[in-house]
Amino acid sequence: MSHGEIIRSIRRWRELGQLAQHARELSQALGAVTDWQTRERIGYALRDVTCEALGDGFIESRLAIVGNCTLDGLEHLLRARLLEPQIVPNFYLAGFDQYVRELLDPASGLYAHRATLTLCVLDEHLVPEVVERPWQLDELARFLDEKLALLERLVASFSKHSTGTLALTLPLLSAETSASVIDYRSKAKLSALWRGFQRRLLELAETNGRVLVLDTELLLQSSGVALRDARLAFHGAMYLSQSLLDALAAELVSVVRALSGRAKKCLMLDLDDTFWGGILGEVGPAGLELGDTARGKAHRELQRIAQGLKEQGVLLAINSKNDLDNVRRVLDTHPDLTLRSGDFVAIEANWQPKSENTRRIAQQLNLGADSLVFLDDSDFERRLVAETVPGVSVPTLPSDATLYPSLLLQGGWFNVLSLTAEDRERTALYQREARRDELKASAGSFDEYLSALNIEIALVTPDDEHRLARLAQLGQRTNQFNLTGSRPQAGEIRQMLADERYRVLCIEGRDRFGDYGLVGGVIVEKRGAQQDDWWIRTFLLSCRVFERSIEQAVLRAVLDDAQRAGARSVHGEFLPTKKNARFEVFYPSQGFSRVELGGATQAYRHELGSLPALVPWINVVNARQEVAA
Repeated sequence: MSHGEIIRSIRRWRELGQLAQHARELSQALGAVTDWQTRERIGYALRDVTCEALGDGFIESRLAIVGNCTLDGLEHLLRARLLEPQIVPNFYLAGFDQYVRELLDPASGLYAHRATLTLCVLDEHLVPEVVERPWQLDELARFLDEKLALLERLVASFSKHSTGTLALTLPLLSAETSASVIDYRSKAKLSALWRGFQRRLLELAETNGRVLVLDTELLLQSSGVALRDARLAFHGAMYLSQSLLDALAAELVSVVRALSGRAKKCLMLDLDDTFWGGILGEVGPAGLELGDTARGKAHRELQRIAQGLKEQGVLLAINSKNDLDNVRRVLDTHPDLTLRSGDFVAIEANWQPKSENTRRIAQQLNLGADSLVFLDDSDFERRLVAETVPGVSVPTLPSDATLYPSLLLQGGWFNVLSLTAEDRERTALYQREARRDELKASAGSFDEYLSALNIEIALVTPDDEHRLARLAQLGQRTNQFNLTGSRPQAGEIRQMLADERYRVLCIEGRDRFGDYGLVGGVIVEKRGAQQDDWWIRTFLLSCRVFERSIEQAVLRAVLDDAQRAGARSVHGEFLPTKKNARFEVFYPSQGFSRVELGGATQAYRHELGSLPALVPWINVVNARQEVAA
């Protein structure tokens, strides 16, 4: 469809109430848009669309935008980009240059909106003295110090009054401001002072876990992106061009995906003419292009990037039409390969349709298909997977392989707010899972397999930054065993840790094959005058440890300690989502009774009379000391 046809189709679907019926077409159409003008028009046409109108699979994300300049159009650009991964933004938009008031005032509309992500867009005009008198270098350092002190106050106020994440854009010094200084030594000093200011602003993200600083300067490296349009700057204080706002919206999609649990987790690679140059079955191992030519260097660079992603927690998988033995032989022996077979958690090299291989890889890794990104040079294979396995991200690869590496990085599919030790060990964790599968295959029964694992689970308070960050990350990434869809941010968890009404517990484990790491969490709220009604507000468990009854053992430990603490009852809630349906019967299966609550949330209560049976193959340690009041 042309861009005009896309807009007309969207308007027609909306008028007929058919957006939900055409959700996949809408997502594909949005992904095909290449210019910001069309994207802004689409975002405007869908300005008040709701999750209900778009159907199953869409989720809402509460966002706020503040700044020191006019940001007309950013809302629509961001909406159009977010709807492609099926995220519907609910915006709060502050007035022009109201960022200081909004962030300092605890009663502001910004804090009332309770945004998961607040974007504060900053431009050089936040330090007006720089723009008005850039040659006054003796005073400039003082002005920058004062502005940094103000920004530190704003961050402190946000940390106190919001539980969300604050993203600041890095303000850039414009070429016009630099050009107004005619002495080259002064130009250099002006740039040095400004970059020192930027560096200190970037350091705010190092000292505050809920602050991100987005490096706006990197966005200018995209084709056709300019810092400013002078006409718009004069007409309406729009100091950032629309093309830059569109590039910023693209970057923000990765942030919102990470906060919403929709960051991708696995890169699935085709081999022939994608991972390496040439077709293995035709040219043989010696004929593969992997170094000397421009094309060969590009394939090597793609491998290097994939290796870097793997070392940061992204899972790698192969989906190829090839002979498996030949593939493994090449992976393990070819001198010019960056990655070996041990770097991949799944290898599907066969002559089956790649759509079937995709489903097998997702099942093997216990991931939803929407956790996968598939790279393949074949347009046929890409369309087959995209059209038959909903949710997989399948970027269009250009005919020139030298463009593959940059395209892989541009998507930002795998971006997370922060990395943890578990991220860096993720491939090893999945490889240990393969050893467990071997044990399962050799065991006489499933119960015998579970008993042979020697599982030990510990419930511990997240009393250090590592556990806190990992628990918050699990909330962002966990979709299947997430009984309420809850995604507590690090700031919320800190507040609950300081409140005696809450018990925050991390689930850590190990078995005969090694540590699981931190694989889950439980947040319990004590209610009532005597704090004797316990409510399980959040219950998370990584898909890596499913089918071992860990969730049952943890729940039994919570019930046991509630009983010992004299609680009257323990309540659980289940909010159905597209991903957690398999666990809808979890609470009833553990002796909880349904309570009428109203709305989509299902409420359950356990009276603590007869507790569910202990899980015989799991040893829960330190549970009582950590959970009990």
